[in-house]
Amino acid sequence: MNLTLLQKIRERPGLYFGKKSLEYFSLFKAGYEFRTDLEMREKVWKEATGRDFYENYDEAMSVDIYPKTQSQSIFAGLNEFVYSYYNCELWSLNAEGVISKYSSSDEEAFDKFFELLDEFMAHRNSGNV
Repeated sequence: MNLTLLQKIRERPGLYFGKKSLEYFSLFKAGYEFRTDLEMREKVWKEATGRDFYENYDEAMSVDIYPKTQSQSIFAGLNEFVYSYYNCELWSLNAEGVISKYSSSDEEAFDKFFELLDEFMAHRNSGNV
């Protein structure tokens, strides 16, 4: 997910989800990242084998020929940052889950997510994360 899309979602969440909701954003983010990963896998598979990804889906998903992209995500390291912010060890939850746990409403959690994302990005860009 890129920063331009994130900013658009932040400014007009109702346009994307019908309301301001961290839960809906989290579902959108998961779907977006899944689709992005699938597109990358499809491209790499086609280049490596010359075969159709979907016709060979089980085999294509079982091989280890794909580059690791997690570190390239703008969210890489955010979970740990949020754990530290709340001084908790809820390793079974992602950043959105932790923020929701400590928020009184889904709308408040949405705002807090973007507040913490700004803080995280500032720290990461300064080399502190």
